[in-house]
Amino acid sequence: PLADPGQQTEAPRFILSLPAMSFASTFIAVTFLSLALVAARDEPTRAKISQSMGRFSQLRVTEGTGTLAGTYQRGRLEGFLTAHPGCHLSGIIRALNLGNHQAVHHLRTLEREGRVWCRRDGRLLRYYTSAVNPAVELSSLPRPVDVNQLSDVALMVLRSIAEQEDGQISPTQREMAARLETSQQLVGHHLKRLESQGLITRRRRGLRTDRALTEEGMRLWATLVEPVSTRP
Repeated sequence: PLADPGQQTEAPRFILSLPAMSFASTFIAVTFLSLALVAARDEPTRAKISQSMGRFSQLRVTEGTGTLAGTYQRGRLEGFLTAHPGCHLSGIIRALNLGNHQAVHHLRTLEREGRVWCRRDGRLLRYYTSAVNPAVELSSLPRPVDVNQLSDVALMVLRSIAEQEDGQISPTQREMAARLETSQQLVGHHLKRLESQGLITRRRRGLRTDRALTEEGMRLWATLVEPVSTRP
């Protein structure tokens, strides 16, 4: 039947189907999850994301330039980096118990003031105070190893060397592999990596190779065996 000329016609409505809405929600969720995963593993990316999101953060007010809280936190950061030059972003956050946005906010402020600077090291972002020359090659800069960067096997290899009594030769690669119930190839890989990271050193003693912890290795090992009761 023909429509009544006096009757108002209803404007067409566009209805977004449920499948389309579901696809859009899934796409957004996957995108944010992908960004989160990339940021979690890549510190420079995480720092950029945190800096962008920090523009809308209350930290700009509560811990901004000129505030007592902001001055205190930046003093903590600068003091920590003076004692631990080359510590990377995640290590700083854990050591000082800071939030991700909070740490990036204050580190950026210190960078703008010329008090600290950073250098990319693979997926890590290492920070140094102005007392360290930024023109130095990365390979010559302090690059402390974080225990969280070491795999379980690497830690067990490190333990096998650290727990040797004074004057006793460290176990051979074959002995370590048998003790850890893994392959000699894997043990050899971690021994080379621990040596390249400056955590262990080796020398020939007769027909055997003796390995020992370096000063950096002993420092790292001390953080692992520190009694729980002494930790904050």
